[in-house]
Amino acid sequence: MMYNCTPVTKGWIETNEGYKFGQKVSLNCTPSFLFSLMKEPSMWKETLGLDIEWDAPFGPNTSRTVKSGSATFHEVFYEWEEDKGFGFCFDKSSISIVEKLAEDWIITPSEDGCTLEWVGAVSFKRFGFLAIVFAKVLQYKSGPAFSKLAKLVDSKK
Repeated sequence: MMYNCTPVTKGWIETNEGYKFGQKVSLNCTPSFLFSLMKEPSMWKETLGLDIEWDAPFGPNTSRTVKSGSATFHEVFYEWEEDKGFGFCFDKSSISIVEKLAEDWIITPSEDGCTLEWVGAVSFKRFGFLAIVFAKVLQYKSGPAFSKLAKLVDSKK
């Protein structure tokens, strides 16, 4: 069963309403290469263990369904800039207490390739203290995932 989440727009992450998480990694590839890789469902499976189903075409208002273990989420993209990144929020979740969740994936060119910055925030409808735990788990799991992403980038170049 899927439960409705409260949609948010760009800028919600910067408010102090939700519990924040994030990660940053330098990658030895062009922003264009990374952005193309991020459109591939296999990249998400290899790095984060997520099963992704995209609804094309890519761009603002694109949506996708994400499965992580027994949890399922439906995401709607509020921002999409080729080779620069994207942002999305949950509009549905199989976890009933998720009120809002948004993520921004920002790609910036660097001397050696590019930097990927991932920032997000989450709030729960009830049991707010669990949102802190949820954010910490996302933060913890992202470290190894970003290391896998760096290795994946190197193997695909």
